[in-house]
Amino acid sequence: MKIENVLEVITTSKSPRHFNELVTHFELFQTEQDSLAHHLEILSQYKLIEELKPHTYQATGQDLIGTVVMNARGFGFVTPERFEAANIFVNVDDLTDARHKDRVLVELYTARDGRYRGKIKKVLERGMQSCVGIYRQQDGQAWLSPQNDQLPSSIKIITPLESDFKLENVEEGSLLAVALNDQGTQDSDLIAIPMHVVNPGDPQGQLEMVIYNQGINLSLSREAQDYAEQFDEPASSQDSQEYDRRRDLRHLPFITIDPNSAKDFDDALYVQARKQGGWVLWVAIADVAHYVRAGDPIDQEARAKSATLYLPAQAFPMLPHRLSNDLCSLKPRVDRLAMVAQIEISVQGDIEEASFHESIIHSKARLTYDEAATLLGILPKQKLAKHITRQLHNVTSIRDCSRALKKRRKRRGFLNLDLIEPRLNFDMSGMVEGFKTSPRHEAHEMVEECMLAANESVAMHCIKETIPALYRLHASPPERNLERFTAQARLLGAPLESKKMVKAHHLSQYLKNYEAHPRSELLSSLLLRAMSRAAYRSQPGLHFGLGTDTYLHFTSPIRRYPDLWVHRQLKAWLNREQGDESESAPLVTPTPSQVNEHANEVAGYASRRERIIMEAERKVLDAYKALYMKDYIGEIYQGIICSCSPKGFLVDLKDYPIWCTHEADRLPGSFRYEESLFMWRDIVSKRRLSLGSEVSVRLINSDISTGRIEVILDEL
Repeated sequence: MKIENVLEVITTSKSPRHFNELVTHFELFQTEQDSLAHHLEILSQYKLIEELKPHTYQATGQDLIGTVVMNARGFGFVTPERFEAANIFVNVDDLTDARHKDRVLVELYTARDGRYRGKIKKVLERGMQSCVGIYRQQDGQAWLSPQNDQLPSSIKIITPLESDFKLENVEEGSLLAVALNDQGTQDSDLIAIPMHVVNPGDPQGQLEMVIYNQGINLSLSREAQDYAEQFDEPASSQDSQEYDRRRDLRHLPFITIDPNSAKDFDDALYVQARKQGGWVLWVAIADVAHYVRAGDPIDQEARAKSATLYLPAQAFPMLPHRLSNDLCSLKPRVDRLAMVAQIEISVQGDIEEASFHESIIHSKARLTYDEAATLLGILPKQKLAKHITRQLHNVTSIRDCSRALKKRRKRRGFLNLDLIEPRLNFDMSGMVEGFKTSPRHEAHEMVEECMLAANESVAMHCIKETIPALYRLHASPPERNLERFTAQARLLGAPLESKKMVKAHHLSQYLKNYEAHPRSELLSSLLLRAMSRAAYRSQPGLHFGLGTDTYLHFTSPIRRYPDLWVHRQLKAWLNREQGDESESAPLVTPTPSQVNEHANEVAGYASRRERIIMEAERKVLDAYKALYMKDYIGEIYQGIICSCSPKGFLVDLKDYPIWCTHEADRLPGSFRYEESLFMWRDIVSKRRLSLGSEVSVRLINSDISTGRIEVILDEL
């Protein structure tokens, strides 16, 4: 009896199967029943079966899907999706055509030695889209030897005819950054398309190696860029038909409020006070869907990328520059096409009513957050341009409305972690010269409140009118995560009554109660680590952090594909209501069932891509930090232990927003790890190294390729 046999019996059964029925079916002796119980436990862990009642099982109908992690020795593991379960070992012969980071369908089976193994049944998505490797020639053919030993050892280099890259000008042995293109199922079908030469002796080149080895395709296709060039600047004299069909809101004094460095302005605001009290909130979002139709070259590229990748020194946009920084950017003093949410807000901050329009707007001014804060007296007075000071009334109205919206959210309850993200400072050559923190103030919060209100209003409208949408869900933190946090908080002297802390506002109040605690930042960080990951789904559900079950992303179609998808569905509904379906028509009109199926596909893919992008952004940020600290090896720093495990502990440096690693085998004396106390204790000296402990450490290594910064204790 093997695990695959047990699954087959349960799957093909017309009714749930009891444990005793399975014993009878397989004619098991008493001594063999433990093996059956173990098979059932494993199948339950991987969500392939579920226990309806004690000892009674049925198949879930779910596939076992995961991501391949290759080993240099040829075998691999599959990390399951959507739930926490053990990685599945896959032998070389069972990998079939799967490669590193591929998303695959895997089947469990019992090997001859009785261990559980996986066999790849199908590759669902290819993972690695770029890498860095050594260029070499053999028998007149160009080859790439990837640095990443989890990839095939040799990949054929092909330079497209339309490429500007000249391989003949590159010396053999040079490092190349390449895009990976899969033309089949065998390793020999994988080709490398050269993008540029990487200089490994240059720090910037070392950073490029980290970026491209994440496997993300950073470039935009030539087809998408060429397609974007066909669009003209919107002008009423040239396109009166398009202007006539839209609601003309150019008379409203919309403004944009963004960071100093922003180049794409995808949202604009105007708030109008009502005579009876309350406000009308107008949120204008760039009408990207007017330009990007389902199935066109830009849409195909945007869907594949799913989001803009933001790295410390540059951004790699989801859309061509012609759209993201020009036609779809709500620049001041030019006409722009927009999707506008008109939201009626009560004095108490409740959303009373909302309507949506395909519109034309004409932003009156572009403000930075600091300029808006200066107008409101939040920041010290400074001289501002006249076109900025003219917006005092507008900015004040936005603030007043946003305060009411925030009070409403407080009544409902939300999680407020309020962690400040440090940013890197770069010199003129693009190298890191330090760090800066930009504390959030009310100007940031008021824009955020307006965006949240718009997103929630669209979600409510989509539910009411049964419009297909991609909802943003955030599950409650797993019970074991909260139990772990509760134990950590107790050790830090900030006890949390876990039974009562089941709502987001309870956790917010808990953090507020300990604002003055010397380890308040560590508490917030630990709580963040306990949270579930947010995801996209085709059906509405709980967003734990916001304390609502009605939420989606609508306000950033320039940089997030789910927002663009929602725009399309809302535009299609608006045009059907108005009897005009020509404007938003895709290249091929889908059926309702196809739309729902597509929603599920886009939601799943966008969630996976989001995790990939976040991981890449984190690794590249770590690489920049390692580059900066490389000049300070041997220096001594003060820090706080922010994480403990059997492998060692992490130290959060006091003077820099950097976490360093202290390996367990570098500890002097006779330290032993105590799991329940998250602590290393010297059994001789009785010294304790635990969460929140202050330590003095010496920097001993800083590796750009891994982003790993290593320290040792200095005082021992």
